[in-house]
Amino acid sequence: MELSQLIEDLRERPSVQIEDNGDVVLKGSRCGGCDALAFPYRDACHKCGERTPEDTALGGAGELYSWTRVHVSSTLPTPYALGYVDLAGPGTGVRVFTQLVPATGDWQVGQKVKAVIADDVAGGWAFAQDTGEQEHA
Repeated sequence: MELSQLIEDLRERPSVQIEDNGDVVLKGSRCGGCDALAFPYRDACHKCGERTPEDTALGGAGELYSWTRVHVSSTLPTPYALGYVDLAGPGTGVRVFTQLVPATGDWQVGQKVKAVIADDVAGGWAFAQDTGEQEHA
């Protein structure tokens, strides 16, 4: 693979979209060769190397796999919470590393979470506890 192809694969793409009902949905890619899913979007498949990706919505709900609260940082105001979220849905198999809001939330492994717009977070989105209500962090 040429360097120009690698750089092209790292270009910026919107990673979320807001549905008409207000739900925040993560956008990724599905490989045209092996159907592997990736987040964020990738021009080359991480499993088979195929370069025929398709845009795909991965959903915005999931389950908290692991998390931590950061109390000391040289770059961000503290505290803040980070976690891995396993996206819900049949066959997604996508685990996302993300900021969790609010940082002082009562986080539990296995907890249901959903993507939300978070203006004070890099990238403009994060995951929050899924209370079944529309939220804007």
